[in-house]
Amino acid sequence: MTTKHPAHGPLSLDRLHQIREHLQHDTQYSNGGNRAYILADMLKVIDEVLASRNAEPVLPDEKPMPEASKMHAIDAVAAIAEVRGWNACRAVMLKAGNSPVTQDGYVLVPKKLTAENGAKSVLSGEFSETKFINCPECFGDDDCETCDGSGRIEITVPVTWTTIKAIWAKGVEHFAAAPQQENV
Repeated sequence: MTTKHPAHGPLSLDRLHQIREHLQHDTQYSNGGNRAYILADMLKVIDEVLASRNAEPVLPDEKPMPEASKMHAIDAVAAIAEVRGWNACRAVMLKAGNSPVTQDGYVLVPKKLTAENGAKSVLSGEFSETKFINCPECFGDDDCETCDGSGRIEITVPVTWTTIKAIWAKGVEHFAAAPQQENV
């Protein structure tokens, strides 16, 4: 059985306004309690959706080039660089149009760490682990100054690039496999 009721179609702007009017009417005749709070919250959600559908994208104004002749040379160079950077950023925003937004609390990261994406130069040597080895000076002599007579010394060994990549791959695999919705 098919029906032409609006609830079975796409959620249009007109339908949102109809739902809002219906909820507003129900809220006015509610005698309090949980239902009244739920209706009030539903009205807020619909109002936010309606407001966001009418919102214009925010884009900063283009900055005009400063009059460099009226500035000290160093200030003029800095001001021109700032304006060029600002306007280049603005141009990218205009060109990008509607692009996906990264949810709060998340960041985009590469799937693999490579020298090409800069990860190797940033992360190599950044992590280390502590290991204990037999003292090469005394092998357990009580009078050894190197190990204080314990026969063992503590050394710090950098984590290899291969190990860092393997840890990263496991993390990416874990978080990509089962995205979890945070409870707010």
